[in-house]
Amino acid sequence: MAEQVKKFEVVFSRDDLARLSIVDGELYVDVHGLTCPKAQRFLKNILALLKGSVSMYIIHGYNHGCAIKEMLRNTRLSSRNYQVLHVDWNPGMTKLVMA
Repeated sequence: MAEQVKKFEVVFSRDDLARLSIVDGELYVDVHGLTCPKAQRFLKNILALLKGSVSMYIIHGYNHGCAIKEMLRNTRLSSRNYQVLHVDWNPGMTKLVMA
């Protein structure tokens, strides 16, 4: 995972890189505070750079609306197969599992 994320340094700005973190081999992406179109573009770019099977947690927030959460459930971000899963322990987070 860390090798794949090194490619991000070439593509994304420093502010975008601050939204990414790796914990126990899983990628966490914080799109909290972004508009839906900006979050969608950011996530599509990340998915385009990732190879193989990857688990990615998307932090979108919960208290100030669920527009990004609904966008994740209703919009196709990639032509690759992936699942959108609900995270039971945090309603402000969604998990994407790439096949």
